[in-house]
Amino acid sequence: IRSKLEWEVWMLRSIRDLEIPYLPSLVDYVLRSTSPLIATTWTDGCELQWSDSIPSPDVRKDVIRRIAEVTLDILKIQQAGLCLSALNQVQTDQNEGSSAMDWITSKIIRTRVATAEQGKLDGVSVAYTEALKAQIPTFHLPHLDDEPHVLVHGDLQPSNIIMNDGKLSG
Repeated sequence: IRSKLEWEVWMLRSIRDLEIPYLPSLVDYVLRSTSPLIATTWTDGCELQWSDSIPSPDVRKDVIRRIAEVTLDILKIQQAGLCLSALNQVQTDQNEGSSAMDWITSKIIRTRVATAEQGKLDGVSVAYTEALKAQIPTFHLPHLDDEPHVLVHGDLQPSNIIMNDGKLSG
């Protein structure tokens, strides 16, 4: 848990230091206590509503433009070597290696093979998950393991976009 919190502080500090608009940034944190605390900036508003008629065309264009701008801005948050999404898990399990191959293999074992062995993946056999694991070398690009990787938003959906008076908020 501690390494996850440290990673979150690093990410929020990076957002603050790069002055990326429209994203929450770090205000302060305390990780040494029994109840760690991370304080971020706050934005009032409501979640984005998106249908055939809502929001209006001009607001849609603004939302899409700002999402594109934020996406480009968060690409500035980089770390050499292991991609950030993998870094979090590797830091919590020091027995794993630091390559993308090590990380994805461990992830498939934990989330697919082990879960199938426990009978918790309806309709998915252990043999299928082992076959999935065997396919890793076909898409792994080892020459990219030591290259800088960027932060990406892995859960972009309307409930994660705050609107205020018909405009995207920070």
